[in-house]
Amino acid sequence: AGDRGAALTDCAAPHTSSARCTDAQPHACRHRRAVRGAACAHVCELLAYCVRAHAYRMKYFVLRHNVAGRVVTCLESAVEVGDKPLQLAALRFVRACVGAKDDFYARYLVKNGSLAPVLKLLSSDVQVSTNSRLQPGDSLVTSAVAELAEFVRSENVKGLVAHLVEQHAGALSRSATHRPLLEGLETRHAQNRDLVARAGRSATDDVGSEVQRERRARICLLYTSDA
Repeated sequence: AGDRGAALTDCAAPHTSSARCTDAQPHACRHRRAVRGAACAHVCELLAYCVRAHAYRMKYFVLRHNVAGRVVTCLESAVEVGDKPLQLAALRFVRACVGAKDDFYARYLVKNGSLAPVLKLLSSDVQVSTNSRLQPGDSLVTSAVAELAEFVRSENVKGLVAHLVEQHAGALSRSATHRPLLEGLETRHAQNRDLVARAGRSATDDVGSEVQRERRARICLLYTSDA
């Protein structure tokens, strides 16, 4: 466990060594950064596979070592230096957690605020040159984030639907490209709330009906005894 924790700590800070680089060694600095980033990307890929393949054991490991928090920190470091492969690898881990459709992972991601840096990519990855055929927000990174949010909507992962609408609507509304996605999430959230309200009213009606049935039964029993 100690070795695994050390590996995850290294993954959480993939580019810290770049702070010690000087102008006299730019090539060595870039080389170390590339090697460390590639290693951390492989770690993220392995973690994503483990989430899919080892459901029960991986939950304990993720919780004990705060894996999502470390991977998200790794994602933020990758954004700072523009390491797109590492960003995508970290997103694949988050996507694997969401794709499990497990309440444990949903609560864990919400509690640790792991989705905020992910959704921030929708607004941060808009640096597109004027000569490019891409539109702002049209890239592998933003497409991966949008696909994650669309999966949450289409599969109705209720805890994450509510979290995205109530806490991250601003991040989804900054780009016109992703406003339809936000509208879909808001519609799904409203449907979920309506179902909960209906279930509550139905339960109240059932209780009332049961009380009325018991009252009628007691009245009938009383009349039968008098007769």
